[in-house]
Amino acid sequence: MTDLDKKTPQIKDILLQVALQALLALAYFYMARLALDYSLSGFVCLIWPASGLAVSSCILGGPKYAVGIFLGAFIFYASSGKSPLTVLAISTGNTLEAIVAAVLIRKTLSSKILGLSKYISMLLFGSLAAAVSASFGNLALLAAGIIGKQSLLASSASWWMGDMIGIIVICPIVLAWKGASAVFKEGNLPRFAEAAGWLVLVMTIAFCAFIAEPGFLPKIISSEAWLFLAIAFCSIRIGMRGTSIAISVIAVIGLIGVYNGTAFSRSQDQVARLESAWALIAAISFVGMAISSFVAEKRISALKLRESEERFRRIFENAPISFYIHESDSGNIIMANRKALESFGLSSVDDFYTVPPLFLPSPYSFKEYMQAIHKCAQEGDHRLLWKNKSSSGALFWEEVFLNSITLKGKKMVLQTSIDISAIKKGEEEKLELQRQLLQSQKMESLGTLAGGVAHDFNNMLSVINGYSELLISKLDDNSPLRSHANEIRKAGIRSANLSRQLLTFARKQSSSPKVLAPGEALASMIKLLKRLVGEDVALKWTPSQDAPNVKIDPSHLDQILTNLVVNARDAIRCKNSSGKGAISIESSLFLAEADSPAPGGLTAGRYLRICVSDNGSGMEPDVVERIFEPFFTTKGEADGTGLGLSTVFGIVRQNNGFIGVESTLGEGSSFSVYLPAYEGGQDEENEKKTENNSRRLTGTILLVEDNKLILKMLKTHLDELGHRTLPAASPEEALRISDEFQGDIDLMLSDLIMPGMNGKELKQKFSEKRPSTKIIFMSGYSSDLLTKKLDVEDGILFMQKPFSIEELSASIERALG
Repeated sequence: MTDLDKKTPQIKDILLQVALQALLALAYFYMARLALDYSLSGFVCLIWPASGLAVSSCILGGPKYAVGIFLGAFIFYASSGKSPLTVLAISTGNTLEAIVAAVLIRKTLSSKILGLSKYISMLLFGSLAAAVSASFGNLALLAAGIIGKQSLLASSASWWMGDMIGIIVICPIVLAWKGASAVFKEGNLPRFAEAAGWLVLVMTIAFCAFIAEPGFLPKIISSEAWLFLAIAFCSIRIGMRGTSIAISVIAVIGLIGVYNGTAFSRSQDQVARLESAWALIAAISFVGMAISSFVAEKRISALKLRESEERFRRIFENAPISFYIHESDSGNIIMANRKALESFGLSSVDDFYTVPPLFLPSPYSFKEYMQAIHKCAQEGDHRLLWKNKSSSGALFWEEVFLNSITLKGKKMVLQTSIDISAIKKGEEEKLELQRQLLQSQKMESLGTLAGGVAHDFNNMLSVINGYSELLISKLDDNSPLRSHANEIRKAGIRSANLSRQLLTFARKQSSSPKVLAPGEALASMIKLLKRLVGEDVALKWTPSQDAPNVKIDPSHLDQILTNLVVNARDAIRCKNSSGKGAISIESSLFLAEADSPAPGGLTAGRYLRICVSDNGSGMEPDVVERIFEPFFTTKGEADGTGLGLSTVFGIVRQNNGFIGVESTLGEGSSFSVYLPAYEGGQDEENEKKTENNSRRLTGTILLVEDNKLILKMLKTHLDELGHRTLPAASPEEALRISDEFQGDIDLMLSDLIMPGMNGKELKQKFSEKRPSTKIIFMSGYSSDLLTKKLDVEDGILFMQKPFSIEELSASIERALG
């Protein structure tokens, strides 16, 4: 865009303003010329319309139009032959008159004459502005010697009256037609015909009063008093615009009558008749415009009220929320909008009383609902939550707001009801997610506790099992103490299995996952499971062709199915003494969608779903809440440990899955296990077989264990195996022994978790000086700690406590070999 293009709109605006200013100056000039033709003594006029034009222009367009007014006045007075200074003074007075009047009137009228008080304000401000023009003009005439001091007051009064009447006659006409008139906007042909009739009547009465010769009509009919009655009816019937035209007609006809000598008493001179005309026209103008302003204000108020009621009706009827209006005393619904009727499936308000009660007592009764309406009518606004049902029986939640209103002079209660069913559903889902999170956190805490208990338990079992094995190896086969030692060993092994279950629940047990086809894996277990549940229980397996492969430790899958089936069998036996019942196992593909809720918050993807159902005793909701907690059981002390389902929970979570349960007391339970599908190919890894060495390897072993009982027991075992053992009760002692020992250390066997310094830190410091020494870690925790908590690299040998002498020997030979 060029600079010329940018300036073109500005040039157009300037040219338009110049044209408007010139047009205003020309109009002012001709209006003043017309008034001068009917003036007395060359400058006294009944109406000075140029003043009304000037004030109206500044009211509508602002003080910027003072330029056109000044030019018009200056040209007019200059053409009358007066001196330049006199012309300048009078033109300045006329311009100031327009500016003063416009500034004062614009603040109260906003370019519209509406209301009696505003019209009176316009009269007062117009009179004040006219005094400005009269003062400037007559002082200029006095200075020029055109008038004398003795006639200054009379000339100023005449000037003031002419300007004032010009303002109060012309301004209403301009402003009434410029501003929006709601009354005339409603008009049609009959209405305009009526206005024309009233104007003809006013013209006729004015003709008879001002121009008609004496005797033309009876004196009572030709009296000026009829003009007041006619203008009053005009004000009521044809509004401000019609009234302003009627006043202008009266002023013009009165002016003609004054100058023709037919107006008022013929015995009066022309100046006296002019004064009478001033008074009459001013009075008629005041009466007409005052009444029309008052009527217009009332009509517009009524119109606004109707528009407001119509807007309210449209909003009320088309609102997307339910509105009801109740009688405050009876509570009856007298009005309801479309949304309210649709919510109940009704067609009219009367249908509210022809259908069964619609309100449910949740959390209030219908009686309490009516009491809430009465309380609102007496005390003010009220709010409540309400559960409703439609005529079809569909339930929905509403948030209800009750407000006291006045309608057609009567006290009513407005009910606003917002359907919050979706919000309530969201809140319920949020509470369910919070419950699941709390349950998950609780299970995680229990798992951490179980893992810690298992760690300490494994340390004790290491001592018990180690010494029992040592004792058995020292006793003869015929020794009576050998059987006692064997019982100690068996109890230790059972305790070690219990510890493994705790670690499995805590998801800290090491595993060897393999890719399994569910059909083959489950089929191989069915015979075993049938023997497990007995002949009285019908075990049905329903495989699915689309069930995906999973990557899981085979022993984990065995534990899942075994524990769930045993739990189902026990539930059947609890229900009836005969033990007869049915258990079903189903495997299928489950697809978790990203845009729909999945069980347990599973991420989107494919899952293997294994469902184990029974028709046993079922469970109560509070039992279901705790069903996966370790050591929680509904069986007797002799029948269960409370670790079966918690073990299943731990295995499923360890494999990034989810287990859910649905149960009904007296009808049975259904457990659903979701395991992530394996998307790769069939596992082709071959297990490497370990060859047993024909000879036993021995060497120097640095043994590091902070538990003195285990340290002593392991040293005994290592000595029995032919190794040279260097025992250390702490990592610091182990480093000191390493520094002081002059020979080679073939292996360091160290606990993983120790106070002060853990196994990883010990390894780093030890390997700096003896990098070739092999290392085996041992712990009552699982091997997960190697890569998760302690970030120990892969390839380090690890032994899970408790372990047997054979396992210890095999691990040492593997490390040294």
